Amino acid sequence: MADPLPGSNLSVGQALLSPTRTYLPVAKAMAEELGDQLKGLVHCSGGGQTKCMRFGTGVHHIKDNLFVPPPLFAEIQKASGTTNEEMHQVYNMGHRLEAYCPPEHANRVIEISKSFGIDAQVVGQTEASLRPDQANHVTIRRDGIELTYGRRNSVPLAPTSPQNFGRDLGGYPSPSLFGLRFRMGGNCRRTISHFQYTV
Repeated sequence: MADPLPGSNLSVGQALLSPTRTYLPVAKAMAEELGDQLKGLVHCSGGGQTKCMRFGTGVHHIKDNLFVPPPLFAEIQKASGTTNEEMHQVYNMGHRLEAYCPPEHANRVIEISKSFGIDAQVVGQTEASLRPDQANHVTIRRDGIELTYGRRNSVPLAPTSPQNFGRDLGGYPSPSLFGLRFRMGGNCRRTISHFQYTV
């Protein structure tokens, strides 16, 4: 626990015990300002980067601009021998909260986040499900690899009509994703990443 955490100025114990800040104040500010243009929030605990599949109908979540994971996750993966696929499915990889809104509100959501001392960025987008059964699925592109998640018993991917896409996410045919995240390391710098919805 006292060993230094590679890539950080924290010990392993300090990184593991680093306090988590609540997202309620920033979520409240976003909801008050954006109203029904804030289409959803997903806290990426208990399902990691795949938890978003539980929300919406007929959604393909594309995460192709995630923040660099904090050093703690590289050490967990190294010590446990866990695959990239499982790491992103189990751990939030330092990317803790996603906010969904139309792209024209992306900059404002980022500004609101930063006003709370939380870094923010657009980390991806959504589109109509590419699965013939319209099941939700996730594609993560990072460091030259592509990870895909969805129901194992789904038929192979194929283009489909977006007619019923996103009815639970405000009816946007091609939402963008925003994800909020607190980043461990140094002085516990906080970050927020966002997904935009494209109309």
